[in-house]
Amino acid sequence: MKHFERLLTYTLILLFGFIPDIHAMTQKTHKSHGLSRFDDLKYPADFSHVEYVNPDAPKGGHLKIAAVGILDTLNPYTPTGTPILEARPINYFFLGFLGLNEPLMAGTGNYSVAADEPKSAYGLIAESVEHPDNSQWITFNLRKDARFHDGHPITAADVVFSYHFLKTKGSVRYQMQLSLIDRVEIINDNSVRFYFKSSGNREQLFSAAELPVLPEHYWSDASIKKAKLDPPLGSGPYKITKVVPGTSITFSRVQDYWGKDLPINRGKYNFDQITLYFYQDVTVAFEAFKAGTVDMHFERVAKRWADAYDFPDVINGRVLRLKYPANQ
Repeated sequence: MKHFERLLTYTLILLFGFIPDIHAMTQKTHKSHGLSRFDDLKYPADFSHVEYVNPDAPKGGHLKIAAVGILDTLNPYTPTGTPILEARPINYFFLGFLGLNEPLMAGTGNYSVAADEPKSAYGLIAESVEHPDNSQWITFNLRKDARFHDGHPITAADVVFSYHFLKTKGSVRYQMQLSLIDRVEIINDNSVRFYFKSSGNREQLFSAAELPVLPEHYWSDASIKKAKLDPPLGSGPYKITKVVPGTSITFSRVQDYWGKDLPINRGKYNFDQITLYFYQDVTVAFEAFKAGTVDMHFERVAKRWADAYDFPDVINGRVLRLKYPANQ
């Protein structure tokens, strides 16, 4: 092998006048349906659904939940104002309604977090990924049936646009996330490759995988600072259908959502509607729960858990108290 590398080096020097990176040239390329930071992925390429869901869960119902804080824009990417993600809708990321524009892969980051694997991601908009041993680059092969809510296909051009748009005009959160990436290039309409500034860091692959893909035909004609309370065009299982300024936002399940039958999505996104009510502090939100205005409350105060759950709906069984292990 060393003789071959030496011969190849001399040949390329004679032909092109430079010394190539032989190690990079001999890197093995891995193609997979997902990414794992540590060991092999839990689920194989032909998995039907994740274990922690009921794949046949019924659809329907209206879930009402609380968020603590204020909201002055529906634009989740803006560097100014307080978007939904900053309004602290406590522990509701698992419901999936907050991701208006889906990322390339799901299971890590803030979108549809995996409940049974640490630092792993499976293809969502991306059907498969390719990357070398040294993690110098990663290629995403997009699903041809991935669509925005207006029917436009999601293409490699949208991915590249999203990268440049969020890196230059997005919030600090996205600028930090994309800081490890050197450049992005289109391979064809359904394949795009990210190159990183350095190699050897497997963790950096997730910074590209977690990129939300924005519709170029929508955002190229709209200032990122302009969209306030007009719901932006999305691609996920829910879309915003009603806004009461300063009070609530209602998300409705997209009946023809393109990804509803993907293995990573089966058994999820079951409520027809989810309404998020905004309160100024946790105490007021808890009182709203006691009054029946909202349906769920994640308790984080030990004292309140010990002595505040003696109201009538707990006593008569209409409110159930559930404890989860500390490692979940």
